[in-house]
Amino acid sequence: MKRTAGFAALAALGIPILAEDLTLAGGRILHDVAYSEANPASVLVNAREGTERVDLVDLGPELQRRFHFDPTAALRFLSAENRRLRGEVARVAALPQTAPAVVASPAAATAWASRPATPAPASLPPLPRDAVVDVFDLVHHYRGDATAAAARYKGRDFVIEGFIERVEAGLVGRGAKVLLESPDRGVRVVVEWRIPDEYPKFYTKAEGRRLFGGTGGAHRLILSAGDRVRFMVRGGSYDDAAVFLGRAEMKSREAMATP
Repeated sequence: MKRTAGFAALAALGIPILAEDLTLAGGRILHDVAYSEANPASVLVNAREGTERVDLVDLGPELQRRFHFDPTAALRFLSAENRRLRGEVARVAALPQTAPAVVASPAAATAWASRPATPAPASLPPLPRDAVVDVFDLVHHYRGDATAAAARYKGRDFVIEGFIERVEAGLVGRGAKVLLESPDRGVRVVVEWRIPDEYPKFYTKAEGRRLFGGTGGAHRLILSAGDRVRFMVRGGSYDDAAVFLGRAEMKSREAMATP
């Protein structure tokens, strides 16, 4: 069988393999699993249900020992990876551009196509509390005049509206970073959101394009790339070409249309 050949290849690389069920923290079960691409914080799991990256902290003690799991080393690895990603964003932002580098789903591109030119933030009246701000406007304000944009948004409570690009759930606590699609790759928008307590267990799949939550064997899709969402947020810092929005509370979610 092809699976046997795959097991042999993994074993030759020194990567542990299994041909049995795997129960993760929270009770979710993956069947007929094999492993690849391990790092100090996670491992890629190939199972009957599909392929996903699983945090080592969610494995049982025996598997954690097999993968030499060390919480300190995991946090150090994640911190280094975060610095690397921030550096990459900054590098891309520094490249000369004659036009914004648009990265958008069809839904976002359609929504932005008819948008009029965004007035400069310094020319606008003070931002009303609970005002709805589209990601399109927020990004162009920071791209055009970051100082004026910070004066308008930082420390203010408002509703941000946009389309989800991906979700990054942390190893510790319930914090997650919801990245919204941006009309300019040089300015990212990061919503710092606490996953609700109604989901004792949560995890991402498809490289963060889907966030699931639940308890035991009952799990449902919470967020998906392409969803149109509104979060009540408080404007935060603008660092490394990313706008951080905190104290987020989800106000609405319009699920991505499926073909």
